Amino acid sequence: YPLSGRGLVLLRGNNQDDGSDSNGSGKTTLAMAVLWALTGSSDPRPTQDAKVSDVINFDGKSARVTVEGCINGLPFKVTRIKTASKGSLAFNLDNEDLTRQSIKDTQAIIDERLGISTQILARTIFHGQHAINGLLEATDANLKDELSLLVPLSLWKDAASFARKSHRSHSRRMSELDGMLSVREQDRDALMQRCSTAKQSADAYRQLFETRRKQVEDRLRSLETSLAAITANETDIEECRRNLAAAASHVSDLESSLERLRETRDKDIQELRFEVDSKSSDSRVIADDVQQKRRTLDRVATDRERAREKLCELQSMWGITNVTDADERRLELPLTCPTCGQSIKDGEENHSHYELASEVSGGLKRALHLVEKTEAQYSTLQEVAAEKVDEQTKLEQELDEMRLGLAEKERAWSDKMKAAELALKSSRDDFATLSNDLQKAEQAYREASVLESTENAAKTEINSLENDSISSAAAYDALAHDVRQMEDVIRQLGEDRANAEQSSRTLVRLAEVFGPRGVQSFVLQNAVQALSSFSQVYLDLLSDDTLKLELALDTGDRISRTAYIRSPDGSWVDRPLSSLSGGQWRRCSLALSLGFTDLVAN
Repeated sequence: YPLSGRGLVLLRGNNQDDGSDSNGSGKTTLAMAVLWALTGSSDPRPTQDAKVSDVINFDGKSARVTVEGCINGLPFKVTRIKTASKGSLAFNLDNEDLTRQSIKDTQAIIDERLGISTQILARTIFHGQHAINGLLEATDANLKDELSLLVPLSLWKDAASFARKSHRSHSRRMSELDGMLSVREQDRDALMQRCSTAKQSADAYRQLFETRRKQVEDRLRSLETSLAAITANETDIEECRRNLAAAASHVSDLESSLERLRETRDKDIQELRFEVDSKSSDSRVIADDVQQKRRTLDRVATDRERAREKLCELQSMWGITNVTDADERRLELPLTCPTCGQSIKDGEENHSHYELASEVSGGLKRALHLVEKTEAQYSTLQEVAAEKVDEQTKLEQELDEMRLGLAEKERAWSDKMKAAELALKSSRDDFATLSNDLQKAEQAYREASVLESTENAAKTEINSLENDSISSAAAYDALAHDVRQMEDVIRQLGEDRANAEQSSRTLVRLAEVFGPRGVQSFVLQNAVQALSSFSQVYLDLLSDDTLKLELALDTGDRISRTAYIRSPDGSWVDRPLSSLSGGQWRRCSLALSLGFTDLVAN
């Protein structure tokens, strides 16, 4: 169908299958076949169950469209085929086969070389009957999406997104720096406190050193005079030390011997005590068993007495003296029943002599059996209890003998320990006497040694105070250096925080500038004004200059669409889009679509 140069072409159809005039004859399919071949999509229709295979005719097995033409002077050919299970796409440009392995990759080459897209073609060239109202009915967001295909908003959106992302990054950095500043300021305050304490300590040590140095110098001069007048007899001291060492050795031997005696005693007595404790435990177990047996014996005795009382009660009730002869055939019963007062009859009727004799005989036998059983249990338990009592008595006797043996052994060991302790006490007294003699012998020498030690201690004290003073001053200098370094760190963190805050404010401003209310609004405003101008040209022709459609960005950055109708007096009256008539709405929709086409072309 070579349509070039033919201007407006009208297609008419004749459906010879079902006789419904031209409906379903393929007019729309023929017009939209080029769009399907180039993009793989047909005109959009308001359906929910559309499938890709819907392009295949009911009577056919495949759909095939080939489009040939020129772009920028270069010939091209596109062939698209679709069957029920698969499809194919071929693309040739300037006699070069650009078909790829997959339909998706081939479609990408077509879009790139021909510079087309499904949305642009459907909106500017292939105006399907279902999408002609798309721009006028579109929501604000959808209309902006349509215009974004023409207006380069992606750059500004990316810039705004990058600015917001960078702002969040700088905000996190500011929070981190705030935390670091807080920690470092606390560290600085702690260092300054320590530095102040170190300064006070250094001053105190220096003052103490000067005071003590003067006191020690005066004292050393007095010690030198006293030390020259003191002598000690080292020979007497050595003799006393040898005697004291011998006495100490003797005391140590006696202490070791006493300790060994204690260990032997503890081991010997511990074994006897263990045996006594073991016997005591056995005795307690047997005593508990005897108590248990006695309680059982008492319970059985009670059961026996109850059985005897029951037997006596039956004998008394029925006047039976010899329970051993309790056969129902030989029992002599009273003339009247002792329980109900009725007369006892002969024969086998109710309440007869035979019936009562059987009942009484059974009761006597059961009572007699219970008496014999409890008496046998009582006799057996009595014997077992007697055996346990004998066993307990024997064990108590053995336990008493063991306790007497333990007491005797403890007394024997006590005598041995007292003798050893007396010998140790005597040796210690001798040691104390020798030690006293040595103390007297060493007194003079010790006085001299004390004087020398005092002199040395005084010199050591001076040296120690001097070292403490130097160390305190060094510690103060180190802490002061740390404080200065911490101040530098805090200063740097403060500068970093200020820079981050300044950058954050700048990025917030950039996000606003690059955002929908900034550059995007400015760029989009020009496109909206141009679309409004192009559309109005067509609307003037379609409505004979009786309709106006204004598009503009309002204060909320929404694209407002306002219709105006010329009144009989020639003035324009604004009308909401919802109140337009069907024809007025169709003219506005068609004019807006044609104006969008001109906007794309320009």
